[in-house]
Amino acid sequence: MITMNTMNKLMKNKLVLLGIGVVIVVIVVALGIYFMNSKKAEVGTGPEITAEEEAIQMNPEDIGLELTPNAAVTEVTMKITDVTKFTAFDYEMSYDALVNDESVPRGAIGSGEVNPGDTSIERKITIGTCSSGTCKYDKGVTKISFIIRLTLKDGTTAVVKKDLDIASDN
Repeated sequence: MITMNTMNKLMKNKLVLLGIGVVIVVIVVALGIYFMNSKKAEVGTGPEITAEEEAIQMNPEDIGLELTPNAAVTEVTMKITDVTKFTAFDYEMSYDALVNDESVPRGAIGSGEVNPGDTSIERKITIGTCSSGTCKYDKGVTKISFIIRLTLKDGTTAVVKKDLDIASDN
């Protein structure tokens, strides 16, 4: 037969076990929050510093940058006539195109190196997409923005930005 004293002991043991369980849950939740916040601190919760903000800002003229659309506005020729300051580059071309009468962001990326003996670099960049030899050109493009990142000969990074305005009848 179970006495009242035994029942009190069982109730106290259940409460102790319940209390221990609550403490363990609180500790696990607190550790989870701590680790989530520490990962955020590593990534950064404040304003991000982009590569462009850390890089040296250069003018398009500093590298002889020329941007020329073809007559049909289906591609842009990017030409750099002064390659003496850098060893490698990458570029981002971005623009808005009209798709079903809506403005849609589009773009292209690329990169390259300056080879010994190079005096200039030229890239023809499609305003649209090409696959298996078939191209679909974007329409309604009125402005194209370029960001060119340069790896300078001393190992630092420079950024050149230039916009190209295009007639709106394409």
